Amino acid sequence: MSSSYDKIDTPIALAIQRRGRRWVNAALPYAFISPALAMILVFTLIPLALVFWYSVHNWDLRKPWEQGQFVGLRHFLTILDPGRDELFYPSLLKSFIWVFGSVSVQFICGLGLALMLNQTFFGRAIYRSIMLCPWAVSGVLTGLIWVWMFHETAGVINDLLDRAGLLHLGLWLGLSEVPRRVAWLAYPGTAMSAIIVANVWRGIAFFAISLLAGLQTISEDVYEAGAIDGAGQWQQFRYVTLPLLRDVIVVTTLLRSIWTFNFVDLIYTMTGGGPANSTLTLAVYTMEKTTVGLNYGYASALAVILFLILLGASVFYFKITGFARGGAGE
Repeated sequence: MSSSYDKIDTPIALAIQRRGRRWVNAALPYAFISPALAMILVFTLIPLALVFWYSVHNWDLRKPWEQGQFVGLRHFLTILDPGRDELFYPSLLKSFIWVFGSVSVQFICGLGLALMLNQTFFGRAIYRSIMLCPWAVSGVLTGLIWVWMFHETAGVINDLLDRAGLLHLGLWLGLSEVPRRVAWLAYPGTAMSAIIVANVWRGIAFFAISLLAGLQTISEDVYEAGAIDGAGQWQQFRYVTLPLLRDVIVVTTLLRSIWTFNFVDLIYTMTGGGPANSTLTLAVYTMEKTTVGLNYGYASALAVILFLILLGASVFYFKITGFARGGAGE
């Protein structure tokens, strides 16, 4: 049996309880995301801030007496001066060639594969599982696989060309004066194409599985309505499928472009940036300045420029695609 004192305090106690529950409900989402925020702070924001800090200081391990000296924008001015850094602009150009060649072919092949796997046929689940195998292989292992496939004498690529009667390919490409097998990774004219092929093989699965997920969200009623209006297969693909996949296409191509721009392991495993710097991308150049040149300050400045390029390209890409204004729904 409750006392009169309890009855007097009951409304106040209930109000306090309701306010406490509101505070708990408001704080609960932040409690759930706090581990992720802590990981982002420790492994992303703090290292990013350190890179910016290193970029305006001298951190050359070969010159310990200069470490920690503030140099301002000296590293950036050196990088942007073609007379003082002869590799920055060529490596930047090769980065764009590498990204465009890889991502464009990956997207086209991945879209075609997604359209095929979206059909109903026997063993479709098995083929979907097999499709993910290249994506599960690491960049280093992928590089080793394709190094042997592109090998001049023991590689399966030249062996297939030989069996197909294309042994004179090296002569046709102007890579040799006599008919011979092609050392794909030893010639500046073919090395970039070779690493792009390896990257395409690995990255098709990402586009295929992402676009397949987008295709499965499109209702069959839309296609039935288009067929009633007289739209053929190509018209349905152009005016129904692609517009409804636009958000998926924008996000996947942007993510894959950023990842590809930052790739180091595959390129370094296959060519090391050679021959004659023909595959030296900006990411590989930055890594070499760190691990070989031991100049952390200069490499940090390169990393900051790479970060700003990707940030500006992302903003521009979102603007021209209209993704930030509401996506395909507008």
